Amino acid sequence: MSINLINSGDLNKYLTKIIYSNQEVPHWVSDKSSESQKNLQSPDWVKEHRDEVVKAILLQYFKKRIRMYFYSDSNANYLELVDTRKPGLPEWCYYADVGSVFRFDETRVPRYLQDEILEIRDYLYAMADKYVVDTAGLAKETDKISKIRLDYLKSNNEYTSFDMVLAAAKLWHEKLAKKGGKTRKDEEFYKKSLEDTQFIMPLPGNTFAYRLLTPRALDFESDNMGHCVGRGYYDVDVLIDETRIYSIRDERGEPHVTFEVKEPEDSVFVVKQCKGKQNKAPVQKYMDAVQTLIEKMGWEIGGDLKNIGLLKISEKYYNLQALIDGKVQIPENTVCNGDLDLSELELIKLPDLSNLTVNGSFDCSENQLTSLEGAPKEVGGGFDCSENQLTSLEGAPKE
Repeated sequence: MSINLINSGDLNKYLTKIIYSNQEVPHWVSDKSSESQKNLQSPDWVKEHRDEVVKAILLQYFKKRIRMYFYSDSNANYLELVDTRKPGLPEWCYYADVGSVFRFDETRVPRYLQDEILEIRDYLYAMADKYVVDTAGLAKETDKISKIRLDYLKSNNEYTSFDMVLAAAKLWHEKLAKKGGKTRKDEEFYKKSLEDTQFIMPLPGNTFAYRLLTPRALDFESDNMGHCVGRGYYDVDVLIDETRIYSIRDERGEPHVTFEVKEPEDSVFVVKQCKGKQNKAPVQKYMDAVQTLIEKMGWEIGGDLKNIGLLKISEKYYNLQALIDGKVQIPENTVCNGDLDLSELELIKLPDLSNLTVNGSFDCSENQLTSLEGAPKEVGGGFDCSENQLTSLEGAPKE
């Protein structure tokens, strides 16, 4: 059935109102003069009038594609059949070949359809906005004119039918909802991560140190790290300050390293344990943060050397893996006054300690070394390199 609207202007106003609400339509939108076209060729003008340009693109689409949808069903509630036998109608209504004549009534547009059109509007606004930003941005970068087309959406084959664009819009909204849900989840997680903690300091790699003050804070750490610092074992010791638990966390509040720190008789705090997730060693990504925290807090390393991965030589800490990889070096003529124990660390090579003098003993036993290259140049006490895979003593200390 051929559909003719006696008040097509009212449908246009309805569609325009969906896009512009109570705003006035900029005069240039309907102005096809060369001056208006010239404005669209200027990236700076397009950037300044970005919202206007996007809505102009949207308006062309609505007046073409959405308008066609309103004409597609002669039985729709919002179309009222006009009796063309009555007088007072426009002259064209009485032509024999006109067919059925209808009147559009926006008050009878069903709510579900209004919601679907708004979904489409929001989705297409985002698509048109990206098109405008990308096109004007490219023109600005290449110092060329901006080739903005107001019929970009209207002529896009992806949006030719109402059902097609509605499906795309719903998928887009679903993705936004998931993203929003993730954002809310992240915000809730971060808020929970701060409960019953004391902020200590910022650390390298956009990480932060916190002291955990209550069983609830310990449980959060345990749940997210996969180890037993929570669920009761350390609760009493933490509450009476017998043991202090610290956590290195990222900007989301996600914990990555947990410290157990105790205070011995000489009032120097000592790291007893340093654990990554599931009681493994902290990943190298967080070792700069580990080292910085230990140095700035003035802690001594009393245990868990394998997990901590730091060597203290001449009152300075060194990242063992960074030494092995050659990323840091020990300065010449450095002296280690005590013992240096690198045993049972699963080393396949020694770090470069060739500039180092160890006044005490040096132990690199029970590793997987095939060479002693990198050993200290002098060792004042015992030198133990047993239980490795050595084929010679080449590279051993000269004294």
